[in-house]
Amino acid sequence: LDTAKMEEYANRALTECSTMEEVLELSKEYVNVD
Repeated sequence: LDTAKMEEYANRALTECSTMEEVLELSKEYVNVD
């Protein structure tokens, strides 16, 4: 996995997501890159 993308994801998760569900939804954007 791309480190820069993971950093971006972590930052977005912290700033945009207030619940675990939102974090998981966001993670799909980043993880499902096949």
